[in-house]
Amino acid sequence: MINALRKDEQISLFLSRLIPIDEIRYAIIRQKNTEEKEDALHYHIERVATIGGKYYASFQMYRGMKIDYSLIIDKQIYEAEKDRNLMFYNETGISFQVRSLLLDILSFRSRKWTIEEEVELAHFLPPYKARVSQEDLKLSFLAKK
Repeated sequence: MINALRKDEQISLFLSRLIPIDEIRYAIIRQKNTEEKEDALHYHIERVATIGGKYYASFQMYRGMKIDYSLIIDKQIYEAEKDRNLMFYNETGISFQVRSLLLDILSFRSRKWTIEEEVELAHFLPPYKARVSQEDLKLSFLAKK
């Protein structure tokens, strides 16, 4: 069975034809790896800053409160506007409203209830979960549009 060489091993093999000294080859590979990590870090920092800035710039605020773009009663009764500020959409191809809906849904789904909270909210939790499930149906309908 033949095992494929790792990336650094392949580079070392190619360099060995030009540079016979191991220490120099390994120093070149270390430098390449360091620069690649720095480039990747700078790229991701820039993307987070750009996308995050455009996401928060998409909100319209009135007296410190976010103005909603959508009102959903059910599949027949809803009102939704397109994003008023298209910077986030133009950057990602995703409406910031859809992203907000997904974050709301995921934040509930990933919520870890402590035993004390479950006991305290035992009478409240099942109806709440049912309501969130119902909200999922409404929100998924809007997100598809």
